[in-house]
Amino acid sequence: MVQPKGEGPQIRIAKITTTHGTGGELKAIPLSDFRERYTSLDLVYVEGSGVMLFIENIRWHGNQLIVKFVGVDSLEDALSLKNPYLLIDKDDVFELPRDHYYLFEVLGLRVLDLEGKHLGEIKEVLQTGANDVYIVRDDNDREILIPALRQVVKEVDLNRGTMIVVLPHGLME
Repeated sequence: MVQPKGEGPQIRIAKITTTHGTGGELKAIPLSDFRERYTSLDLVYVEGSGVMLFIENIRWHGNQLIVKFVGVDSLEDALSLKNPYLLIDKDDVFELPRDHYYLFEVLGLRVLDLEGKHLGEIKEVLQTGANDVYIVRDDNDREILIPALRQVVKEVDLNRGTMIVVLPHGLME
């Protein structure tokens, strides 16, 4: 294990859940839609610890990952790593197609209607399977659920930190 932490912002890509066998392997839940993201990894950071881990081997086991880190060679070593999130530098994320965004990019955006009225800020994203739903909270802590659909979301400006929407009729009533 190496101590220095990466420079700049980092994002979560997996969560370690438990050990796998007695040789230091760990199971992890992937947090990325890109399966190839994991097989090309060389190193990750352990959230909250500043520890950087080099990957010896990583493979898929159903919908989970089995990860073996360099220097984590026993069940005892692996137990010390249970339950943290694994991070990568934000600069290392895969580039998305136009008009597609990572969750970390939309969280915190200010949501405005077409007239410029501030509706709130995106606090959470529900992934429903059909389409994502943005949970927007206004200044009075009221919640608006906004579907992530092209006919609703008209513009996303990450540089300005804004999203412009056209709310479906009756959504605010």
